[in-house]
Amino acid sequence: MMKKILLITLLIFTACQNKNSQGQPNRKIEKEFYENEKSEYKITYHKNGYDSVIYKYRNGEIYKTGKLRNKNKYGNWFIYDSLKDLRQIREFVIVNNSTYLNRVFHLKNGDTLAKKYDLITAQQEFAGDTLNFNNTTYNFIKVLSSDTISINEPFAAYALSGSPTMRNLNSQVIVLVGKEKNNFNSDFSNLKEVKLDTFYNANIDTINQKNFPGYNWNYVVAFGKYFGTSGKKTIKGYILEYAESPFKDSLLINQNIDSLTTKTYFEKVIFVRENRQ
Repeated sequence: MMKKILLITLLIFTACQNKNSQGQPNRKIEKEFYENEKSEYKITYHKNGYDSVIYKYRNGEIYKTGKLRNKNKYGNWFIYDSLKDLRQIREFVIVNNSTYLNRVFHLKNGDTLAKKYDLITAQQEFAGDTLNFNNTTYNFIKVLSSDTISINEPFAAYALSGSPTMRNLNSQVIVLVGKEKNNFNSDFSNLKEVKLDTFYNANIDTINQKNFPGYNWNYVVAFGKYFGTSGKKTIKGYILEYAESPFKDSLLINQNIDSLTTKTYFEKVIFVRENRQ
């Protein structure tokens, strides 16, 4: 069921004549070198509003590349092995002015189902950049409606946690979405103030069970909303995986932990048009 369910769009960064992809000049290019001062280690393109960064192996091939905003990683970072094969995509979001690793995709020969095999950073300078887990993150949002809908037409989607981190603790998920008039801000720093719509998994939302035959109902959530006005709408929220006590894990019991949670953030932009006459 999970095979090939994610479509990953790879963005290729190309620097040409000291300009960015919009044709705007880079503010500054900064280079760092290995100790021999000949091989490039890190190249930073300082642009308007963000930095584009490239790290390189000693052989000159790209190790990883991505973007920084106020020194925080955001968006997709692409990690390559020394033979130029793309091996990992790390998706970052900025939450309360800090970098948050949202999802990870391990690849081998273009297969997004791949686990991490051999250490791809076979170079001392990058050895500490290896993640401590092997599996691709299959937590995602599947939008069922089109990108443009009418006022009387619902936005419809579902969330699936295909790689729950606490499945051994009988976890489950819910989806929380910011309301239109009191939504999340750009870096989710208003988590405590935003007004939320809560959508429950199919194990609780029994009406939607018929729509998800063969799924583990603890980890699938149908959600949606109507809009009363036209225009551009940003749907922001997160998939919350949670586990509640009593836990069987002795370490958790000894630490008096009564619940655990993880979050996967998402954002979707749609357009709402006036009702057609």
